[in-house]
Amino acid sequence: MIIASSFDHSRPDMLLNRAMQYGDGLFETMRWHRGRIPLLSWHLQRLQKGLEALLFDALDVSHMQRLLKQHASQCAEPDGVLKLLVFRAGEERGYRPQTGRFEWLLTAHDLLNAATADPITLAVANGRLSHQPNLAGLKHLSRLEQVLLSAELQQHPTADDLLLLDVADQVIETTQQNVLLLKGEQIWTPELSQCGVQGVALSWLKSVCAVQQQAIAWQQVPDFDGLLVGNAVRGFTAVSQVIGPGAKDCISFGTSSSVHATINRYWEALLNA
Repeated sequence: MIIASSFDHSRPDMLLNRAMQYGDGLFETMRWHRGRIPLLSWHLQRLQKGLEALLFDALDVSHMQRLLKQHASQCAEPDGVLKLLVFRAGEERGYRPQTGRFEWLLTAHDLLNAATADPITLAVANGRLSHQPNLAGLKHLSRLEQVLLSAELQQHPTADDLLLLDVADQVIETTQQNVLLLKGEQIWTPELSQCGVQGVALSWLKSVCAVQQQAIAWQQVPDFDGLLVGNAVRGFTAVSQVIGPGAKDCISFGTSSSVHATINRYWEALLNA
C-alpha cells in the first residue's frame, strides 16, 4: 500500500520514471515495531552512501527521518514493513543521467517473515553473483541477478533459502539475507567488496559484537561450527544444514550456540528499546 511520496503517484506519466526503466535508484526495507523503526539511523546511513555512489543529490536526513518516524508511529499494526524507494527524477529516456535530483515513494506491508526459532535449510544456488565493485554493498534497484537466482529455489523443495556464491566460488549472502559463520565464540562474515549487499542488520551487529569480515571460500564452510542468516526485517536465524552443489555435498551445523543466544538478546533489546 502506498502511504506517501514526493510526487503525485496517481499520474500515469510518473510510470515513465528512471526506476521503472533502468533501475536507477535505491531502496530500503525497514521493520517497524510498535510505532518505531529500530534500525532507522542505519538505514539512512546506507541510503546516504548509495545516493553518493549513484551521483544523486545529498539526502536531507533530518527531513526523511521525521517523515519515516511519523508514518511508522501512525501504523495500526504492532509489526510491519516500510519500503522506501528513491529514484532519479525526470528524464523519460536515455541512460546518461541529467540530474542528481530524486523522487521517493513509501509503501507499507505486512510482516510475513520474521525470524523463526526453528533452524532453516539452505541450498547452494547454481548461478553465481557477478563482480561489480562500483555497486557492491548498495541496495540498488537493479536486482535481476537476485530474481534469477531466487527462481532456483523451486528446484530445492526442502530448502528455505539459497546460499549465493560469486564467480570465484566465495560465499557472499543468501537471496535475502547476510551470512554469519561461527567458530567457537568468534563471528565471521563474507567480504563484500566485489558484490553483495551490506545489510543494515549486519552493520548494526558490528556495532555491538566483534564481527570479522574476510573472503570465505565455499570449500572453507565445513570448517565452521555454525551458520546464521539475518536481515533488518527478520533478525537472525540459525541454519541447520547447507545442501551443496554436489549430490553428496551436504554440510550440517549445530544449532545451539551461545553466540546466537547473545545476538538474539541484543536484537530483542533493540526492538523493545
